[in-house]
Amino acid sequence: MVRTLSVALFTSLVLSGSASAQQPVDDFARLPERVEPGNVVIVVDEKGQGTKGKITDLSPTSLQIMTTGWRKRPISFSADQVQHVNRVDSRKNGFLIGAAIGAVPGIILGSLFNEYCYNEGASHCPVVIAFAGGATGLIGGWIGWGIDGAINGQERVYSKR
Repeated sequence: MVRTLSVALFTSLVLSGSASAQQPVDDFARLPERVEPGNVVIVVDEKGQGTKGKITDLSPTSLQIMTTGWRKRPISFSADQVQHVNRVDSRKNGFLIGAAIGAVPGIILGSLFNEYCYNEGASHCPVVIAFAGGATGLIGGWIGWGIDGAINGQERVYSKR
């Protein structure tokens, strides 16, 4: 068990070094290669003002977003207005990674308790595996969500020449 965990940890560390961010495109017409409708972005205009929103329409000459927050409104930018675009990372992946990591100790603990119940003659203990795995998975998920939120999850995808 320890050997398997050590190999998995080593492999993930080695492979994570090869994953690097792509360089931002410098031609607005190539922006659809890096983002698509539904992505959350921050668009910085020629005045240096940033606007956060979800992409609703994207073409080689313009970008339209729906702003976030309580006062949602559509805003359109032409290619010549945009200085740069940053894609905002979703916190969902942090939650999912945390939940997967957090569920493991709960499943192990639930399995041990299930074995104890089986040895004692109880009949309803298999549910403990799912309960313990789900509970620790949720705790791990919320921790992962918080960690992902603490990291500046923005990637520059377009920068004007």
